[in-house]
Amino acid sequence: SPRDSLLCVAGPQIMSRPSILIPISGSHESVEIFVDELPDDVEELLEVLRAELAPLEVWLKLAVEYYKQGKVNIFVYILEQGTDPEMEAYYTESKAERVAFFNALASYYTQLGARERDKKKKEEHFDRATGFFNKADRINPIDPLSWVGKGVLMIYRGKMDNAQSNFETVLEQSPNYVPALLGKACIMYSKEKYKDALELYQKAIQTNPACPATVRLGLGYCYARMDKPALAKQAFQRVLQLEDDNVEALVGLAVMEINGRDGDLKTAAADLKRAYDIRSDHPMVLNHLSNFFFFKKEYGKAVALALSAFQNTEAAQLKAESCYFLARTYHAQDDYENAYKYYFQAVKHQPEHILAQYGLGLMFVQREENDKAVQALEKVLAAHPNDSSTLRVLGSLFAQREASHEKARNYLRKATELAKDDAEAWMELAQLLERSDPVGALKAYQNALSILLKRTESDSDAPPIPGALYVNIGALQHMAGETDEAIQCYLKAIDLSGHELNEFRSTDVTTIYNLARAYEEKGDLDRAEELHKGLVHAHPHYVDSYLRLGSIAQQRGQADVACRWFEQVLQFQTDHVGAVTLLGNAHLAKEEWQPAQKRFERILAAADKNDPYSLLALGNIYYQAKFKMDDPEKVKKYLKLAKDFYTRVLDKHPANLYAATGLAIIFAERGDLKEAREFFAQVREATPKGSGHIYDVLVNLAHVHLAQGMHSNAVHLYQTCLRSYTDQTTHTTHTTKDITTILDFLALAYFDWGKFEECKESLQRAIHLAPGDLTQWFNLALAQGEHASSLMRKEARVRTVGDLDVAVQELEGAIRTFEWLGGLQKGPNVKIFYSVNKAQKNATKLKDLLGQAQKLRTTESERESSREALRLEQTAQLEAMRRERERVKEEEERRKAERLEELERLAEEDQRRSEELGKTIMLEGTRKSRARHDPDQDGEQDGEAGPSKKKGRKGKGKGRKKKANQDDGEDGGEGNGSEPDTPEEAIPEGEGEGEEEEERLQDPRGEGLRKLASERKANKKRRSKNDEEPEADGEDDEGTKKRRSKNDEEPEADGEDDEGTKKRRKGKRLSKRADADDQEGTGADQEDTSTLAIDDVSESEATPQGPTRGDLREQIRAAIDAHGKDNVTTKLIMNHLSDHFGESLNLEEHKQFIKDQALKILEAE
Repeated sequence: SPRDSLLCVAGPQIMSRPSILIPISGSHESVEIFVDELPDDVEELLEVLRAELAPLEVWLKLAVEYYKQGKVNIFVYILEQGTDPEMEAYYTESKAERVAFFNALASYYTQLGARERDKKKKEEHFDRATGFFNKADRINPIDPLSWVGKGVLMIYRGKMDNAQSNFETVLEQSPNYVPALLGKACIMYSKEKYKDALELYQKAIQTNPACPATVRLGLGYCYARMDKPALAKQAFQRVLQLEDDNVEALVGLAVMEINGRDGDLKTAAADLKRAYDIRSDHPMVLNHLSNFFFFKKEYGKAVALALSAFQNTEAAQLKAESCYFLARTYHAQDDYENAYKYYFQAVKHQPEHILAQYGLGLMFVQREENDKAVQALEKVLAAHPNDSSTLRVLGSLFAQREASHEKARNYLRKATELAKDDAEAWMELAQLLERSDPVGALKAYQNALSILLKRTESDSDAPPIPGALYVNIGALQHMAGETDEAIQCYLKAIDLSGHELNEFRSTDVTTIYNLARAYEEKGDLDRAEELHKGLVHAHPHYVDSYLRLGSIAQQRGQADVACRWFEQVLQFQTDHVGAVTLLGNAHLAKEEWQPAQKRFERILAAADKNDPYSLLALGNIYYQAKFKMDDPEKVKKYLKLAKDFYTRVLDKHPANLYAATGLAIIFAERGDLKEAREFFAQVREATPKGSGHIYDVLVNLAHVHLAQGMHSNAVHLYQTCLRSYTDQTTHTTHTTKDITTILDFLALAYFDWGKFEECKESLQRAIHLAPGDLTQWFNLALAQGEHASSLMRKEARVRTVGDLDVAVQELEGAIRTFEWLGGLQKGPNVKIFYSVNKAQKNATKLKDLLGQAQKLRTTESERESSREALRLEQTAQLEAMRRERERVKEEEERRKAERLEELERLAEEDQRRSEELGKTIMLEGTRKSRARHDPDQDGEQDGEAGPSKKKGRKGKGKGRKKKANQDDGEDGGEGNGSEPDTPEEAIPEGEGEGEEEEERLQDPRGEGLRKLASERKANKKRRSKNDEEPEADGEDDEGTKKRRSKNDEEPEADGEDDEGTKKRRKGKRLSKRADADDQEGTGADQEDTSTLAIDDVSESEATPQGPTRGDLREQIRAAIDAHGKDNVTTKLIMNHLSDHFGESLNLEEHKQFIKDQALKILEAE
């Protein structure tokens, strides 16, 4: 304790016989008093001290020795005498000793207050201690021991922060002051800052290695809390090395052995026995021995030791520990009264004792004081928020409160997350989820079962798995439709009970009943009936099996047998509501309204006049009875009675959806469709999702929509119900009758909507599910007849032979069905719910309609044949025109290809001749040049050259004269630079020809022709592309016109053609001459023309003479005469003529002329 740590700072003084020396005043002698001979009457000794004016230090030593001998009263008396005001006058200079006196008294009263149980007396002791500390502060306000003592006092008063402040104040002045270090270490330990506490204990030992062995106990405790058992053992062992009879160290070693993973219980028992031998009354030793014997299940010894510990201590913490050990031992023996008593005392002695609080909470649960249990357990949870056991118990408690289920689920889920192997927590959670989340409950039960199975496999002494767990799992699987798995769980539960199935023991009744129900839902009615009969035989008053036997008989269609089973229940329970209700329902199934009415009225009279089920049944009975009445007044009366019963149910049960639905139906029957629709909509909103009743509401709401002509809404609602009825994942139980009824409603909606194909499809699905339902066959024949009539009523312009073929087939099928239905008669196996006479009349009526349909079909077939022949003829004509267009196009392409090849050949020939002429001109120029330099040879050379000279045409020199004049500034002529008057003077014949030929060599005509050929190929590709993409209305678009006229519209620079432009223009004129079919010559032979045409032919001479406008007009008129007024054909021919003549002539005005003339002719025609 802090007190033990503060009392001893220096090591013990070893003496042969301890004594105290009292100096004699005025001499060097002293009186020796042996401590083992201290007198009980201290007055004589005090007189000596006063007479000799002994130092206060001697007074303090004597007081301490009396304290060590247990003579506390003398200890206090000596200190009080030493602090008497009269004595202070003699010792004014002994301030340190006086401070020590006051501190010793203050420490004594601090200990008294710590041991005192009475709160009032405790405070009195603490107040006296505070007074002495204040007196010490008046003498020396900075005495460190006073500050440490006040810190210890604050610890006992629970003011840990104030105590820590005191210790830290001392340590600021003296960092190595051991009492302050130990005091702060205690504070850190209490705040669970074990690492800081350990460092302080270590520093204290390093400062004073000779400190008492008990200081090292703090090291052991810190290491134990820090989960370092090896170091903790070493610390306790070191304490025993220094002080071999240290009980606390022995207990610490024993506890480490008990709690260790590889602990040796024998060693622990030996340590505890050794500690008990040293101090048999030590409360800590006794408590731990009690704990040891508790785990050995020697409860008698555990109780005796804990009681002894309780009686041998005044420390509240140790008393609380003793009470807890007592309560736990009694709890294990199911002695709940004594357990509650000692748990309560443990908490009273130490409210923060968590284990005692937890035990007390369990006792409150056992005493059914749940509110107090919650309070106690919430205190535990506040201290340990992740304790799974506390969370589990709290979850179980809150689960019993309807308004706290969400809180309970949260507690239990957290408990299972923290302790995944806590099977009890999983089962608690599963029980809570059974209603709200069956799937989650099933998973929780299965987790618990898995944990228990692993536990039994690993531990042969583990308790067996409870059969109820298998029953609960089976019940949830049963509810989820997993009947095979449920059956296996039920059989396993029966096997765990130790009984055979055919014994029908009372402990297995519920399990066997559930097993029979599982067989029943699986469809094995024989096995289910066998089990129920076994139950009623072994337990004649087991009502539930009687009722199930009646229900099985009803499923087999044995209504009378079912009623007998129900009536057997009434033999020993006259007014059993369930049996009477099932009897009433049996009468309703047979449409025996009056017997059913009596049964339900009996329930209201004998059992409960406000029984909602009986009131609803009576309302339904009166509603159904109105269909048997022809008298409007009676119908009105029965509807009112039905409304009254539904209203009575709603008065007592406002949330009853069945009664609300009934009222909405009454509104609909009265014709208040708007109110009925709104009422059904409200019921729909109030119906919980997943409830089976929601589909009844949707069906009724769909009926109202259908009555109002809102077919789309009605169909949507019917289909929603149908999907739910046929969807296996919804786990809703619907019979074939339920499904066929919805299909019948859906077919009616489609019939009224005029969608007969969908109507027939719905009826065919119903017939597939219930082929013996003759009413569905009757409805299907009606739908077929109405479908045929609707096809025949179509307008002639949209009606086809296929429509009439379908009508004939529908009528034939409907006639066969009505004839078959009309020939049937009622019998034991034939139930007829339709009018046989009506079926026969319908067959006769449809036969007449069939004759009309056949006539219409014949007429329509002939008309359609004529239309088909005309269509085929037109198709053939168009095909012939298409082929002719393709032939003409191919011929045109062939002609264009031939012309292009000819142009290429002429270009190559022209290139060859140009090259030869160039060579000749170069030779001639060389000769003349030599002649000018050598006049003697001129004539000879002239003679040689004359015969081979090739003369040009007469107009050639004139054409070159202008060029020569323009270039006069550069060439300068032959002499003075003046302009010659004649061509001969301007350019000599040979010289002029050489210059001309030199110019031709620079830009041969072959290159121009090759460019022309390339442009022709590009034009050909563009025209081919345009043929693939025909132009609208036979006219060229703007881009095509630009491309076709591009070669004829080259721009000029500064008003004159450049050399390249001239050559391209000359090439174009040449190509135009080559394309012309009837072009006349210019007076020269063909060879010279092809070679020199670029210079000889003028722009006006190049214009070809193509077809005349009259010729084009005649061809267009001929096309119109041939094809009549068919605008499409005429336009195609006009486009063809436009393309043919326009492209060949390359004249835009010709194309425009063709189009204008074609439009005029078409308008005239």
